[in-house]
Amino acid sequence: MRKLAASRLRWQEMEVAAGRVGFGSGISKTEVVGIAANRTKKKVPSPEARLPPCGVPWRRYLHCSKLQVHVEKQKLIKYIKDTQKRMDDRVARTLKFLQSPEGTITLKFTFQELMEKPMSIGDAHAKCLKMLKDDYPVQEQSCLVQTSDKVTLFVYTSWHLEKGKAVEDSISQTVLNRFEANMRHMFDTGKTIPTAAERERHPNDSAKFMEYRDHLGKVHLAMKSIQHWFEMWQEEGWAHREEIPSRDLLCGGDYEEFWEKTKCMLADDEITYPMRGLLKSLFPEQYQRMDKSFKRITWAARHVPLPRLPPGPFAGRVTLNNLQTVLHKDSLDELCVVFNTGKYIGGEFLSPDTGIKFKYAPGHTAAFLSQYLWHAVAPWKPATMEPEDLFPPGRISRVYTTHRRTIKKMLLDNYKTKLDKRYTLDKNIKDRRIKINYPRRHWSKEIAEAKKGKKVKKSA
Repeated sequence: MRKLAASRLRWQEMEVAAGRVGFGSGISKTEVVGIAANRTKKKVPSPEARLPPCGVPWRRYLHCSKLQVHVEKQKLIKYIKDTQKRMDDRVARTLKFLQSPEGTITLKFTFQELMEKPMSIGDAHAKCLKMLKDDYPVQEQSCLVQTSDKVTLFVYTSWHLEKGKAVEDSISQTVLNRFEANMRHMFDTGKTIPTAAERERHPNDSAKFMEYRDHLGKVHLAMKSIQHWFEMWQEEGWAHREEIPSRDLLCGGDYEEFWEKTKCMLADDEITYPMRGLLKSLFPEQYQRMDKSFKRITWAARHVPLPRLPPGPFAGRVTLNNLQTVLHKDSLDELCVVFNTGKYIGGEFLSPDTGIKFKYAPGHTAAFLSQYLWHAVAPWKPATMEPEDLFPPGRISRVYTTHRRTIKKMLLDNYKTKLDKRYTLDKNIKDRRIKINYPRRHWSKEIAEAKKGKKVKKSA
C-alpha cells in the first residue's frame, strides 16, 4: 500500500508539473452517453472493411475463418513477399541514418558508471518534473542514444531528414489502423486491470472507464483494460516450475476465442519485422538471446498457420488500452520495444537517465534497455471525437518483451524440461484444443494443510 500511495503521489506531481491535472482520471458527474457505468464489458462497432491497393483485406487475419484460409493464402503470400522487400529497404535506410553522426546522441557517462551508480527513483522523479515543463526540448527526429563507451541504450524511430526532405521511419498509418482495429476487436471482451501491481504502475486508473467528448460536447465512456499475451513465462505467485502460457493467451480454455485472439495478435508482423531488423543490428547481444529463446518457446502460431513475415524475437506482447503509465523500471525484461496508436493530447516519453524527452506520437517506436533505465509516459487525455474518425479517441500501447528468467531457462541444454509440454504437443494442436490446468497459488496448499493441523511446507 505504501508503494501504491507513493506512486499515486508521484503521478499527481507529474500532472501538476505538466499543467495537465485530471488527465484521464475517472468519471465526471456529467451525464454520459453510451455504455452504462456499471458494465464490465463493451462492444465497439468495427469500422467498415477497407481494401488497400493490393486487394488484401484491411484487417488481414481477422476476416479469415478456418474455411477461408486457403482462399486468402495466395494473396497473402504475394503481399508478404512484396512487403518484406520494401521493409528491408526501409530498415537499411533507417539504420544508415541512426549510425551516422547526425543520428547518434552520445552521453557523457559509460555503461559501467550507469550500473555502479544507478539513478534513484527520487532523482528520476525530480528529473521527470523538470522534463514536463513546456520549455524543455523535445526530441522529434529518429536517434540512437549510446554511452561514451558505445553501448546502445535507446533507439527512437520517427522520421529523419535526407537531402533536405523528411523521411518516415515510423509505422505507417495504414498499419496502425489495422492494428487498432484488431485490438479493439480483441478488447470487446472487456478485461479490467486485475492486480495491485498493475494499479501501482498505472496509479490513476483504478476506474474502469475513460471519458471522452464528441464534437457536440457529449461525454462518452470507453473501457480501460490490459492484456498480457505471453507464449511462455513464469507467472508471479504461482507454484509451478515450468514455463507456462499467460492466462490471457489461454482464454479460459475457449478454443474459438483463443483462435480469434491469436489471429489478432499475430497480425502485427508488419510492425515486428522492421523492429527485428533494427534490434539485430543495434542490440545484437540481446537480440541473439531473445531470438534463440523465442524459437524454443513459440507454439501459438502453429494453431493459426497463415502466411506472415518472419516472426520473433518476442515471447510476450502486453497491450494497454487507455491506461496512464507512471515512472518505473522493468526489472524482469531483457529489453522492451514500445509504440502506441490513437488520438490524444500529451503522452510524451520521458527518459530521465538520458535526460531526453521524446515526442512519442502514434507510430513512433522506442527500443531500450528497460531493466536499467527509468521511463514514464507523460499524462495524456483523449482528444475530441470528430464525425470522420474511424475509432473513438484514446490510446492503445503495445509492449514487446521477453522475461530474463525465461531466457535463462531457454538457453540451457535441457531447456525442454523447463517448458510445460501440454501446450506444445502436436496432438493438442491437431485436435484444436488447449489445456488450462493452471497450478494453484503458493499459499493455497499451505493454508489447506494448516487448517488440517499439518506441518506447513514452504513452497519452492
